[in-house]
Amino acid sequence: MQRRFLSQLLGQEILNTGSLSFRDSFVRDRLRRKKVFIFLDDVDNLMPLEEWKDLLHGRHNSFGPGSKVLITSRDKQVFKNVVNETYEVEGLNYEESLQLFSSKALNNCNPTIDHRDLIEKIVSHVQGNSLALIILGSSLYGKSIKEWRSALNKLAQDPEIKNVLRISYNGLDSEQKSIFLYIAHFFKGQEQIQATRILDGFDHRPVILDISTLINKCLITTSHNIFLEMHDLL
Repeated sequence: MQRRFLSQLLGQEILNTGSLSFRDSFVRDRLRRKKVFIFLDDVDNLMPLEEWKDLLHGRHNSFGPGSKVLITSRDKQVFKNVVNETYEVEGLNYEESLQLFSSKALNNCNPTIDHRDLIEKIVSHVQGNSLALIILGSSLYGKSIKEWRSALNKLAQDPEIKNVLRISYNGLDSEQKSIFLYIAHFFKGQEQIQATRILDGFDHRPVILDISTLINKCLITTSHNIFLEMHDLL
Protein backbone atom coordinates (compact mmCIF):
# COMPACT_ATOMS: atom_id res chain seq x y z
CA MET A 1 0.00 0.00 0.00
CA GLN A 2 2.79 2.43 0.88
CA ARG A 3 4.55 1.92 -2.44
CA ARG A 4 1.38 2.44 -4.47
CA PHE A 5 0.38 5.47 -2.43
CA LEU A 6 3.80 7.11 -2.60
CA SER A 7 4.29 6.41 -6.29
CA GLN A 8 0.95 8.06 -7.09
CA LEU A 9 1.77 11.15 -5.02
CA LEU A 10 5.45 11.55 -5.82
CA GLY A 11 5.72 9.73 -9.16
CA GLN A 12 9.19 9.40 -10.64
CA GLU A 13 10.78 11.08 -7.61
CA ILE A 14 10.05 8.10 -5.37
CA LEU A 15 10.92 5.53 -8.02
CA ASN A 16 14.31 7.13 -8.60
CA THR A 17 15.24 7.12 -4.92
CA GLY A 18 13.85 3.68 -4.13
CA SER A 19 12.38 5.08 -0.88
CA LEU A 20 9.40 3.06 0.26
CA SER A 21 8.79 4.25 3.82
CA PHE A 22 6.89 7.14 5.33
CA ARG A 23 9.77 7.44 7.79
CA ASP A 24 12.23 8.33 5.05
CA SER A 25 13.26 12.01 5.41
CA PHE A 26 13.16 12.57 1.63
CA VAL A 27 9.61 11.19 1.45
CA ARG A 28 8.35 13.23 4.39
CA ASP A 29 9.90 16.41 3.01
CA ARG A 30 8.16 15.91 -0.35
CA LEU A 31 4.81 15.03 1.26
CA ARG A 32 4.84 18.24 3.30
CA ARG A 33 4.74 20.14 0.00
CA LYS A 34 1.67 18.24 -1.25
CA LYS A 35 -1.96 19.18 -0.56
CA VAL A 36 -3.75 15.83 -0.54
CA PHE A 37 -7.09 14.19 0.16
CA ILE A 38 -6.60 10.57 1.30
CA PHE A 39 -9.57 8.18 1.55
CA LEU A 40 -9.05 4.86 3.36
CA ASP A 41 -12.30 2.94 2.87
CA ASP A 42 -13.76 0.05 4.89
CA VAL A 43 -10.83 -0.47 7.28
CA ASP A 44 -11.88 -3.44 9.41
CA ASN A 45 -8.90 -3.78 11.73
CA LEU A 46 -5.91 -1.81 12.98
CA MET A 47 -3.20 -3.71 11.12
CA PRO A 48 -3.64 -1.97 7.73
CA LEU A 49 -3.18 1.34 9.56
CA GLU A 50 0.06 0.38 11.32
CA GLU A 51 2.20 1.60 8.45
CA TRP A 52 0.18 4.83 8.38
CA LYS A 53 0.33 5.65 12.08
CA ASP A 54 3.49 7.72 11.99
CA LEU A 55 2.04 9.74 9.15
CA LEU A 56 -1.42 10.13 10.70
CA HIS A 57 -0.08 11.04 14.13
CA GLY A 58 1.82 13.88 12.48
CA ARG A 59 -1.14 14.80 10.29
CA HIS A 60 -0.94 18.50 11.17
CA ASN A 61 2.37 18.85 9.31
CA SER A 62 2.79 15.55 7.41
CA PHE A 63 1.12 17.01 4.31
CA GLY A 64 0.66 20.42 2.80
CA PRO A 65 -1.82 22.95 4.23
CA GLY A 66 -5.48 22.04 3.64
CA SER A 67 -4.84 18.29 3.37
CA LYS A 68 -7.49 15.85 4.65
CA VAL A 69 -7.49 12.15 5.58
CA LEU A 70 -10.84 10.31 5.64
CA ILE A 71 -11.20 6.78 7.06
CA THR A 72 -14.37 4.65 7.05
CA SER A 73 -14.92 1.58 9.20
CA ARG A 74 -17.63 -0.47 10.89
CA ASP A 75 -15.39 -0.80 13.98
CA LYS A 76 -15.03 2.29 16.18
CA GLN A 77 -11.82 0.94 17.70
CA VAL A 78 -10.07 1.51 14.37
CA PHE A 79 -10.28 5.25 14.96
CA LYS A 80 -8.83 5.22 18.48
CA ASN A 81 -5.71 7.40 18.78
CA VAL A 82 -5.64 7.87 15.00
CA VAL A 83 -8.17 10.54 14.06
CA ASN A 84 -9.07 14.03 15.21
CA GLU A 85 -12.83 13.73 14.74
CA THR A 86 -15.32 10.92 14.24
CA TYR A 87 -18.71 11.06 12.53
CA GLU A 88 -21.30 8.31 12.82
CA VAL A 89 -23.42 7.99 9.69
CA GLU A 90 -27.11 7.79 10.54
CA GLY A 91 -29.65 5.70 8.67
CA LEU A 92 -31.75 7.31 5.97
CA ASN A 93 -35.02 8.89 6.99
CA TYR A 94 -38.30 7.60 5.57
CA GLU A 95 -38.46 9.95 2.58
CA GLU A 96 -34.81 9.36 1.68
CA SER A 97 -35.37 5.61 1.92
CA LEU A 98 -38.37 5.80 -0.40
CA GLN A 99 -36.38 7.79 -2.93
CA LEU A 100 -33.36 5.47 -2.85
CA PHE A 101 -35.37 2.27 -3.07
CA SER A 102 -37.57 3.61 -5.88
CA SER A 103 -34.53 4.73 -7.88
CA LYS A 104 -33.18 1.16 -7.81
CA ALA A 105 -36.41 -0.84 -8.04
CA LEU A 106 -38.27 1.35 -10.56
CA ASN A 107 -35.46 3.33 -12.20
CA ASN A 108 -37.20 6.50 -10.98
CA CYS A 109 -40.42 5.67 -12.85
CA ASN A 110 -43.74 6.51 -11.20
CA PRO A 111 -44.96 3.60 -9.06
CA THR A 112 -48.37 2.00 -9.48
CA ILE A 113 -50.75 1.84 -6.53
CA ASP A 114 -49.66 -1.76 -5.87
CA HIS A 115 -46.00 -0.79 -6.09
CA ARG A 116 -46.48 2.14 -3.76
CA ASP A 117 -48.04 -0.02 -1.04
CA LEU A 118 -45.24 -2.60 -1.25
CA ILE A 119 -42.53 0.06 -1.34
CA GLU A 120 -43.83 1.62 1.86
CA LYS A 121 -43.88 -1.76 3.63
CA ILE A 122 -40.40 -2.70 2.44
CA VAL A 123 -38.94 0.67 3.40
CA SER A 124 -40.53 0.48 6.84
CA HIS A 125 -39.00 -2.95 7.41
CA VAL A 126 -35.49 -2.02 6.24
CA GLN A 127 -35.37 0.98 8.62
CA GLY A 128 -33.07 3.31 6.71
CA ASN A 129 -30.37 0.73 5.91
CA SER A 130 -29.08 2.15 2.61
CA LEU A 131 -27.11 -0.98 1.73
CA ALA A 132 -30.16 -3.21 2.13
CA LEU A 133 -32.33 -0.75 0.15
CA ILE A 134 -29.85 -0.72 -2.74
CA ILE A 135 -29.46 -4.51 -2.85
CA LEU A 136 -33.15 -5.33 -2.52
CA GLY A 137 -34.27 -2.55 -4.83
CA SER A 138 -31.85 -3.60 -7.54
CA SER A 139 -32.95 -7.23 -7.26
CA LEU A 140 -36.62 -6.28 -7.73
CA TYR A 141 -36.08 -4.08 -10.79
CA GLY A 142 -38.21 -5.38 -13.66
CA LYS A 143 -39.89 -8.04 -11.51
CA SER A 144 -43.63 -8.67 -11.24
CA ILE A 145 -45.85 -7.55 -8.36
CA LYS A 146 -46.09 -11.20 -7.32
CA GLU A 147 -42.31 -11.35 -7.02
CA TRP A 148 -42.30 -8.11 -5.02
CA ARG A 149 -44.81 -9.59 -2.56
CA SER A 150 -42.69 -12.72 -2.25
CA ALA A 151 -39.61 -10.61 -1.57
CA LEU A 152 -41.45 -8.69 1.13
CA ASN A 153 -42.49 -11.95 2.82
CA LYS A 154 -38.91 -13.25 2.72
CA LEU A 155 -37.13 -9.98 3.40
CA ALA A 156 -35.67 -11.05 6.72
CA GLN A 157 -34.22 -14.19 5.10
CA ASP A 158 -32.96 -12.60 1.87
CA PRO A 159 -29.59 -14.36 1.43
CA GLU A 160 -27.86 -11.52 -0.40
CA ILE A 161 -28.78 -8.94 2.22
CA LYS A 162 -27.81 -11.34 5.02
CA ASN A 163 -24.45 -11.98 3.40
CA VAL A 164 -23.73 -8.26 3.18
CA LEU A 165 -24.78 -7.58 6.76
CA ARG A 166 -22.91 -10.68 7.96
CA ILE A 167 -19.50 -9.11 7.24
CA SER A 168 -19.09 -7.62 10.70
CA TYR A 169 -20.62 -10.68 12.38
CA ASN A 170 -18.09 -13.02 10.77
CA GLY A 171 -15.29 -10.96 12.24
CA LEU A 172 -16.32 -11.91 15.79
CA ASP A 173 -14.83 -14.73 17.83
CA SER A 174 -17.08 -17.57 19.00
CA GLU A 175 -17.80 -16.04 22.42
CA GLN A 176 -18.75 -12.68 20.89
CA LYS A 177 -21.05 -14.44 18.42
CA SER A 178 -22.76 -16.20 21.33
CA ILE A 179 -23.31 -12.89 23.16
CA PHE A 180 -24.67 -11.32 19.97
CA LEU A 181 -27.17 -14.17 19.53
CA TYR A 182 -28.24 -13.98 23.20
CA ILE A 183 -28.92 -10.26 22.80
CA ALA A 184 -30.75 -10.74 19.51
CA HIS A 185 -33.08 -13.38 20.95
CA PHE A 186 -33.56 -12.29 24.56
CA PHE A 187 -32.22 -8.84 25.39
CA LYS A 188 -33.12 -6.50 22.52
CA GLY A 189 -34.67 -3.40 24.08
CA GLN A 190 -33.55 -4.45 27.59
CA GLU A 191 -31.40 -2.41 29.95
CA GLN A 192 -27.71 -2.98 29.27
CA ILE A 193 -26.82 -3.26 32.98
CA GLN A 194 -29.43 -5.95 33.61
CA ALA A 195 -28.58 -7.86 30.41
CA THR A 196 -24.87 -7.75 31.24
CA ARG A 197 -25.51 -9.14 34.73
CA ILE A 198 -27.54 -12.05 33.34
CA LEU A 199 -25.05 -12.79 30.56
CA ASP A 200 -22.21 -12.80 33.10
CA GLY A 201 -24.05 -15.67 34.79
CA PHE A 202 -24.67 -17.53 31.52
CA ASP A 203 -21.02 -17.48 30.52
CA HIS A 204 -19.60 -17.53 34.06
CA ARG A 205 -17.33 -14.64 33.09
CA PRO A 206 -17.57 -10.86 32.53
CA VAL A 207 -19.03 -10.05 29.11
CA ILE A 208 -18.72 -6.26 29.18
CA LEU A 209 -15.78 -6.33 26.74
CA ASP A 210 -17.74 -8.52 24.33
CA ILE A 211 -20.68 -6.11 24.45
CA SER A 212 -18.33 -3.17 23.87
CA THR A 213 -16.92 -4.97 20.82
CA LEU A 214 -20.44 -5.51 19.43
CA ILE A 215 -21.20 -1.81 19.92
CA ASN A 216 -17.93 -0.76 18.29
CA LYS A 217 -18.65 -2.97 15.29
CA CYS A 218 -22.15 -1.40 15.04
CA LEU A 219 -23.83 -4.80 15.42
CA ILE A 220 -25.73 -3.46 18.43
CA THR A 221 -26.37 0.04 19.71
CA THR A 222 -27.45 1.60 22.97
CA SER A 223 -30.51 3.82 23.13
CA HIS A 224 -29.93 6.77 25.47
CA ASN A 225 -26.85 4.84 26.68
CA ILE A 226 -29.23 2.54 28.59
CA PHE A 227 -31.11 0.07 26.36
CA LEU A 228 -29.59 -2.49 23.98
CA GLU A 229 -30.84 -2.16 20.40
CA MET A 230 -30.01 -3.63 17.01
CA HIS A 231 -31.21 -3.31 13.44
CA ASP A 232 -34.14 -5.61 12.60
CA LEU A 233 -32.31 -7.05 9.58
CA LEU A 234 -29.56 -8.33 11.89
